[in-house]
Amino acid sequence: VWWGQALLSGRAGTGAYLVAVLPSLLAVALFLPWSFGWEWPGPALLYLGALILASPLVDRALGLAAADFLRLRWHLSIGLGVLTIALGLLAPGVI
Repeated sequence: VWWGQALLSGRAGTGAYLVAVLPSLLAVALFLPWSFGWEWPGPALLYLGALILASPLVDRALGLAAADFLRLRWHLSIGLGVLTIALGLLAPGVI
């Protein structure tokens, strides 16, 4: 969504594209421990939940989104972030 908002605003630069790709790269990095048979999913889910909770801050910092989109983004990110952290806490070996 970030790169689309940057294109529509006319402020599309390298930074906007980097920010748009970064969440996918982080998700792949958080998936790698499971691929190698390391401790998963607990720690990765905790990090992922925290990143989801923080993602609306990136929207606000970029300043490209409309107010109603930001309000919806906050609600969805808080819900998904809290549920992801809860799943991470329920995973064996986290607590």
